[in-house]
Amino acid sequence: MRDLIIMCGCPGCGKSTAIEKSGLKDYVLSPDNIRLMLRAPEVNEDGEYRISQQDNALVFKMLDEMLVHRMENGSPTIIDATHCSSGKWHTKQINRYRDLAKQYKYRLFYWEPEREDVEVYVERNKYRDELNRVPENVIRNMYHNWETINLPKDFTKLEKLRFRDDFSNLIKDTATTYDQVIVVGDIHGCNTALQELIKEYDIKNEKNLYIFVGDYFDRGIENLGVLDTLFDITEQKNVILLEGNHEAHWADWAFDRDEDRDDNGMIRFKETTLKQWQTKYTSEKDLKKQLRILYRKMLPAYFFKFLNKEYIVTHAGLGCLPRQNMAAWQYINGHGGYDFEITQAYESRANFNGYPIQVFGHRRALTTKHSIALEGQVEFGGFLKYLVINKDGHKVYQIKNEIYNKDYLKTENELSKYLKGTYIATLDEEVNAIANSRHIIAKKLPDNLMSLNFNKGTFYHAIWNDLTVKARGLFVDQTTGAVKARSYNKFFNFGERGDEQEEFDNLVYPVHISRKENGFLGIISWDEQNQKIIFASKSTTQGNFAPMIKDIWDRCLEHNRDLVINLCKKYNASAVFEVCHPGDNTHMVDYEGKKHLFLLDFIPNQLHLNGVNIDIEFSDKLCKEFIDNYKPEKDSLMACTLNIKANCREQLEHYIKSIFMAEPKTEGYVIIDATGKMYKQKFPYYLIWKRRRYYLDCIKSGKELPEIDLQDDIDFVNFIKDKNFNTIIEARKAYMERNNHAQLVRRHR
Repeated sequence: MRDLIIMCGCPGCGKSTAIEKSGLKDYVLSPDNIRLMLRAPEVNEDGEYRISQQDNALVFKMLDEMLVHRMENGSPTIIDATHCSSGKWHTKQINRYRDLAKQYKYRLFYWEPEREDVEVYVERNKYRDELNRVPENVIRNMYHNWETINLPKDFTKLEKLRFRDDFSNLIKDTATTYDQVIVVGDIHGCNTALQELIKEYDIKNEKNLYIFVGDYFDRGIENLGVLDTLFDITEQKNVILLEGNHEAHWADWAFDRDEDRDDNGMIRFKETTLKQWQTKYTSEKDLKKQLRILYRKMLPAYFFKFLNKEYIVTHAGLGCLPRQNMAAWQYINGHGGYDFEITQAYESRANFNGYPIQVFGHRRALTTKHSIALEGQVEFGGFLKYLVINKDGHKVYQIKNEIYNKDYLKTENELSKYLKGTYIATLDEEVNAIANSRHIIAKKLPDNLMSLNFNKGTFYHAIWNDLTVKARGLFVDQTTGAVKARSYNKFFNFGERGDEQEEFDNLVYPVHISRKENGFLGIISWDEQNQKIIFASKSTTQGNFAPMIKDIWDRCLEHNRDLVINLCKKYNASAVFEVCHPGDNTHMVDYEGKKHLFLLDFIPNQLHLNGVNIDIEFSDKLCKEFIDNYKPEKDSLMACTLNIKANCREQLEHYIKSIFMAEPKTEGYVIIDATGKMYKQKFPYYLIWKRRRYYLDCIKSGKELPEIDLQDDIDFVNFIKDKNFNTIIEARKAYMERNNHAQLVRRHR
């Protein structure tokens, strides 16, 4: 992580060779490499090619800028230079390393080879590549300096050239010191919930180890209380503070690195969190000093063992453990983008590679055997989640937060006016609150429609509240704000926002369980004002997907089309379909080229639903009316998806095992309980092929493949890499045929 190693020794002593042998050349900053970037080799008076020394001032300026950039993202770095200069320049260079290390929390090391007689290096120089030879007097002068120069004590000598953060060196056996470990998720300025936790487990009790995953401030309204708490506990030996992505805002301000930053995060920090702090800490200088001390205490990751189980705690989670040293920013920001199913990726590798259990916050994610997610949206009235590890095992708990800004979105709107420079105004104030939030994309469409959908950042950072969950396939009138078409409120996988078992236990019966078809969500509604049907998907009535809906719609029986539209008119509702179309070639389930509109539900065209995700009573009524009057379609062009009602838990578990698990090659299933709460569960088969689809996309686009650990995945990639498959279904068929043929051959031998 944050290690800086400087090489020491005169030319020809073996520094670059040692780097090569250690497998660390990808971590090197070299003045010679920069020299060659700036100027072609020059010819000396003897007709020999040499690396030019004409640009040294610029070279070291660029080297410094590169080093600062690497330190900003926490990249481990080796500087392959002699560091044998004499005088003020050498002192200035070394002091610069020390200043940067203090600012960016780096540890300083140096490595040098075992020193030999200078004549050895002079002789070796004669046999170096022509370009790398240096004048003999340079070697002798630098050798002399090397003998006389001593580095400051804060540079630690390495006996072996390596970074210190190899996993084997980091794992600490905490069970010998502590009775239990408490890992605390994102706090985000919610001090009341934090104090409840601290009181429950007594943070002053030295037999408890506390590990905080980061993101201590921002969004919440008690940032001052959290800051006071951290200042109070930061020196305790039983407290480990990790660095979250939100720490960048206040750290840049504290270290005076914010001059060129005008991004949303920095603006928000200064307008909210910082102003809360300044009500007590009136001296900016003193506050910055204390914050610098606090920041230097924070680690990018923490590895430990408790009763023979190994754990890794990071802020944002990992999809795999790196094979070699990784930049700190990756531990802080995690692997993958907003749509990366991080726990599934880690789980697929965990058993095969003997991974530790990972614990993290930052993002919504499923909790699995080897991944424990502690993001609970505490700042939006959710939960402060924490993990307790003791002799009985480990378990996740949560504290409901009642102290939060219930007008958060209104505050966001004011900020949006400044950031966006525009303000959307309909006659509906709540629609305005959604449309103007920086968490929402408002898209104006033909026929005076406007779509409102949460953006990638909202999804990635799990910013779910009463308004953002509504912005999912929501279409309103640009003038009145009236809902013209809509889908479900945002819903989640089992275990994504809480304990999976607890969510299953708390279902209210009867519940509906339906097959999750593998297509895209399509919405059909009636626009009374324009007297036309609305076909919508992917936040738009245009693009590639809405025409696919209409293509299937036009092929359906007129009777069924009239039935849907009449229900939409009569009840002012939207019909929600899963659309399976061969033109959408991204999906994993093979519908053999057939087109389907699978009716899922009817949703009232209103902003508020009686249920959490859907008004189930409303949908049941309209779906029954549809089914009672429906005429079967050829090839099931339009049909209802498989939907079964379970009246008790035993019945539900029976249906899952006997009907849905019997078809593991589907995407999964969806459950809706009697209150309107919805959950989804995806099958392993689907997740495997979704992962392999990503590998196929990488190969097609020329993008670098990620690290692949599972042998079956490696075999699949080797099979497809030299072939021109357009879709994952096409690739899977060929792959399975190859494997089946190979098995058949083996059986007949």
